[in-house]
Amino acid sequence: MGGWETTGQDWMGAPAAARYMGIGLRTLYSILDTGDLPSYKLGRVIRMKTGDVDAYLERCRVQPGSLSHLYPPGEDATRRGGASPPLPPGAPAVTPPTH
Repeated sequence: MGGWETTGQDWMGAPAAARYMGIGLRTLYSILDTGDLPSYKLGRVIRMKTGDVDAYLERCRVQPGSLSHLYPPGEDATRRGGASPPLPPGAPAVTPPTH
């Protein structure tokens, strides 16, 4: 068969790929349209190779330290939902009401 034997697990349709990637179908079509993720139109169906989807996800991996632009300066990226950030100098302290 010239190297084209597959188990049926090697290809994904667009809805399955979108679910696998955790994104919407429209977002997936946008990614496919840019050519960042190779796709194949087989008749009326768009398919992707599973390996290409995994490779794309690896290219999208966030590098540690690359998201500092998404949180305020001085805020520790590891702190989530903890204490409020320190008040600026001269700001009045607000105490929460007691019940």
